Amino acid sequence: MHPFEMTRALIDMESITENEKQVGEYLLHYLSGLAAGSDGRAEAMPVSPERFNVYAEWGRPVVALSTHMDTVPPFIESREDDDHIYGRGACDAKGIIAAMIASAESCSRRARAILRCSSSSEKSEQRRRARSLPLAAWLALSD
Repeated sequence: MHPFEMTRALIDMESITENEKQVGEYLLHYLSGLAAGSDGRAEAMPVSPERFNVYAEWGRPVVALSTHMDTVPPFIESREDDDHIYGRGACDAKGIIAAMIASAESCSRRARAILRCSSSSEKSEQRRRARSLPLAAWLALSD
């Protein structure tokens, strides 16, 4: 899927903090398909009964990508013009998720990568969880 299409699809799923389940399920499904075709794996990492992080990897990682799925209120659906995509999460962090997935897809053909999408946007928690990722040569962390 083109990153712009994925960005709009993600924006159009309401994911205000504590309500990221729909986005998580979408990402888990998409990344499971990608991982299956690249000798990798994708899994849900439970946070609470209705919340989970999404983790995907392809072999021993060279690149680690980590971001969050939640947004602040209010929900704002997507729209676009000739130059920009608008909506809640367009640049923090649903557009980032789409760009990271496009990068992981590219890496999966040449190198190994891992991608982690967190259900929490708290910066200290995000950094703590990023430290639990397998060691990689490169880490891209989006707060």
